Amino acid sequence: MVVSRVSTAGMHSTTIADALRVQSRLANTQNQVSSGLKSSDFEGLHGSVETFVQMEGKMKKTNAFIQTNTLVLSRLQTTEVALDQVIDIADDFKNLLIIRNNAASGSNVEFAISARALMESLGAQLNTTQEGRYIFGGTKTDTPPVVSPIPGSAIPGVPDDGYYQGNDQDLSARVQENYEVPYGVRANDPAFQKLIAAMNLGLSADASGSSELLTQATTMISEALEEV
Repeated sequence: MVVSRVSTAGMHSTTIADALRVQSRLANTQNQVSSGLKSSDFEGLHGSVETFVQMEGKMKKTNAFIQTNTLVLSRLQTTEVALDQVIDIADDFKNLLIIRNNAASGSNVEFAISARALMESLGAQLNTTQEGRYIFGGTKTDTPPVVSPIPGSAIPGVPDDGYYQGNDQDLSARVQENYEVPYGVRANDPAFQKLIAAMNLGLSADASGSSELLTQATTMISEALEEV
């Protein structure tokens, strides 16, 4: 009789424990359905924890690449705007040279004043900044890449980069996991060297009154415009 009661009590305890486990599972299932979460802790995720950690790491990297790409795009847009201004300045200087070289109107043009003002504007564009960083100086972004006022070429009419204070290293950005790209434009690009040499030659031609040098400067600035 005692054995029977003990056995009955054991079965009763087992039944209660089983019922509690079933009830717990039902409660967890209801929580998952109502909250959309598989589990409220890592233990409930079992082998899925490592997968989630890896996904989180990839998401952080992706967000970093997105931020980098956004910054690079912003710098390139600023560069494009500055280059448009450079082209306008070069066009204006070319027109000034043509007028100066016109025998009928040349003496009436205050060429030197206008020419130096355009050169100053050119220097300002090549010293453009984006978020406090100079964008035309290569990786040397903390220094104005162009000396102001822009000095003349060592040899009149021969392009050089004596005006340049940046370095020869292009900016680069890692835009994907295994993909890095160079970007940007440096103020010592041959097109800018030729443009500045043509401007300085135009000033020398004006001072000497040489029609031949004015024509040479006009030809050179036309070539620079195409290269820019």
